[in-house]
Amino acid sequence: MFQKLGLQLYTVRNSMNDSDSIRQTLDAVKKAGYDGYASIEYEGAIDCIEGITIGFENLKRYISEIENGF
Repeated sequence: MFQKLGLQLYTVRNSMNDSDSIRQTLDAVKKAGYDGYASIEYEGAIDCIEGITIGFENLKRYISEIENGF
């Protein structure tokens, strides 16, 4: 689908302060019309359940911000 639109998307390796690149990627995916699943991967120093929970809350916030034009 992305090739038809001429878009290139890159995997974002997030550090705790890389929210702008994640928002840009999510915005590009939304503009391309994607309406499917997203996945979260966590590799870090804190407990994996805590890390995934934080990542999920951040993802929900980013999506809400994009949908509301923030």
